[in-house]
Formats: sequence, structure tokens, C-alpha cells
Amino acid sequence: MSQNNSKNEEDNKDDNDIAVVWDFENIRVADHYNLEYLLNNMDFYLQEIGRPVYRKVYDNLSSPKEIWDVFLNHRFDIRHTKRTRKNQLDFYLMSETIDYINKNPKIRTCVLITNDGDFTALVENLQKNSVKVILLHEDKCSIDLLNLVDVHVNIKNIKHKILQSIIKELILEKNVISLLLNKQEFKEIIYNMKDIIRYLINFYHIRSKLIFKEIFD
Repeated sequence: MSQNNSKNEEDNKDDNDIAVVWDFENIRVADHYNLEYLLNNMDFYLQEIGRPVYRKVYDNLSSPKEIWDVFLNHRFDIRHTKRTRKNQLDFYLMSETIDYINKNPKIRTCVLITNDGDFTALVENLQKNSVKVILLHEDKCSIDLLNLVDVHVNIKNIKHKILQSIIKELILEKNVISLLLNKQEFKEIIYNMKDIIRYLINFYHIRSKLIFKEIFD
């Protein structure tokens, strides 16, 4: 890739404001440690495609305070609804997302986190207004929703995004290791490192580049 193309990609990424909307009643994370880990990796993924300027999570009142503290630390606004009123949650998510994006035309991408096929109308509305929709979903996602969005990514594929990047950089920049060690030994080193790296990411919020520098330089 030429330097000009690389620069254009960086410019496009900087101009791509992103709205992130999470239907947490539909895609839940069991505890705040796992949520912290997922959100750190999600932040890393989002930074690769643009600049998140709006983050909102929708759920009933059943989640513990620790969950909401994690969301707040990651700059999410929180909308609570009563547990028995799913249609109300869907309504708020759709209407508030459309309203915010309409009022902020610099947002050209919406990352929607759900499996729920009831949000096809939301996707169609956004696409009609030239907003790209990226769906983060689980295995049980609605087929109609998968077929409609511009891009869909199974959420399990970004759960270890930082670790994957570290390993990739290790292989590219420290490939002398792979020459000195046989294949099985190299795999064992990577495997033994992953829990240490995950611990650092979870509890100290160190960016992947800093982790890479501290461990391998």
C-alpha cells in the first residue's frame, strides 16, 4: 500500500464519527470483569474504524451497580426501562438513536449491538440517510438483521482483539523468535503469555502498544 493510500485511510478514519448503541437486555455480559475486558477490546476495534462520539446502553433495572459503573467508565450513557416493558426499551433505543444521528450529521457509522430482528426498521432508516450500520452480534442473531446491515461481526471475534494485535505484532516485529524456536515452543510461549496480558488489560487499562513495549522491547 502506498503512503498516499495509507494517509487517505487515516483521514477517512478521523472523519468517521461513530454512534455505539447496545441492547444490553438482548446481549448481556455476566459480570463486570468480563464486561471490562470486552469493552477494552471493543474500544480497540472501534479506534480502527473511526472515532466514537456517542455511546448509549439500554437495559432493564436488573443489572448490578458494578455493571453500570463499568459502562460509565467507558463513557456510555445509560437508559433504564422496567423489565416487563421490552417494547418500551426497543422504542427508546430506536427513537433516541435516530434523533441523535439526525441532529449530528457528522456521524456516518452506527455500531448496533444486538441479536434482535425487531431493529430492522432502525437499520433501514439509518441506511436511507447514508449511515453505515455495523452489527455486533452473537451466534443466535436474527437472519433478517444479518442480511440487512452493511457489516456484521460476531462479538466473540473482537473479545480478544488486543491480544490478537499483540501476537500479530510479536510475529511481525520479533520474527527472529520464530526462527530460533520450533513451532510448538513458539505456540506455548504465546499461550502462556495471554493470561498475563489479559490481566494487565483488565485491571490496569494499559493500551496494547504499551503492553507490547514493556514486555517485548
